[in-house]
Amino acid sequence: MSGVAREAGPELVCVDPARVHEFWPHVGPLLDEAFDRFGSNDERKEVENGVRQGVMLLWLAWSSLRKIECALVTDLIKEDDYLVCRLRALAGCKVSRWIALLEKIEDYARAENCKFIRYVGRRGWVMMLGEDYRVTHVRAEKRLKEG
Repeated sequence: MSGVAREAGPELVCVDPARVHEFWPHVGPLLDEAFDRFGSNDERKEVENGVRQGVMLLWLAWSSLRKIECALVTDLIKEDDYLVCRLRALAGCKVSRWIALLEKIEDYARAENCKFIRYVGRRGWVMMLGEDYRVTHVRAEKRLKEG
């Protein structure tokens, strides 16, 4: 052993909705980057309001250095006769350190009796999510110039 301690991987933490206000100043800018790339200002507001009201959950990949490596927002929606857990916003750095933590989100969704987990976002995430996730829809849009 070289004597150099390796940092343990991050752990997944679900932020108590009553304490979201303490964390939002730290994760808001991180999530804003994701919305700037994919999303809209309306969706950004909807997610922030949903988290602050407790109808959406804020999850963090939290490292032993007390650093947020990833922020994720989920919500549950009813479709027909089943529930879907949606990954509403996902942003972070060093993806390889925390991507496996999504299994815990899947466990949460199963415990809530969800039939599916759904992510709508950048195409590159599909490859990182793994072979159990498959593309079922494509969302394409064109920003129109004003005038």
